[in-house]
Amino acid sequence: MAGFRTRRQIVSAAGSKIADAKAVSFELESTDGKEYLQLDTASEKVVLKQVTEITSAAPSLTMTNTTGSSAHLARDVLIAFKGTRVGGQVSTLGSIRAEHYNGSDDEAGLLTFAVNDGNDADAPSDYLKLRGGQAEFNVKMFAKVGSAAEPGISFYND
Repeated sequence: MAGFRTRRQIVSAAGSKIADAKAVSFELESTDGKEYLQLDTASEKVVLKQVTEITSAAPSLTMTNTTGSSAHLARDVLIAFKGTRVGGQVSTLGSIRAEHYNGSDDEAGLLTFAVNDGNDADAPSDYLKLRGGQAEFNVKMFAKVGSAAEPGISFYND
């Protein structure tokens, strides 16, 4: 596994110490030059470039919205999947959003899956919403009940 080295560090501060910093931006690059991490506290962005896998005995990824709120659709966290077209335009192909459901101080969640159908510009349409025991589909769905030979229910669209 490659090691990492500091690629660039920028500090915007009243003094010369990182503790005095108003904004810190730095990049760590692998020693083989294939991947790096960017952190920018001013824009609150962390970017991993060219990381193709995360391996561990128990891999886990946690994203936390640190703004305390009990409002409906607050505490949201978004994972966006983007792609670059031939002309260089970047668009959102799909996304997964998790957020608080209902306006009370509880832990109820709503998970929304959105997909760009080609006519959405950069705003994919919601196709599936999951929350406490309910699923809402935004597509034309049909159900087929199985037989004794093939038990179960299958869902399909036309």
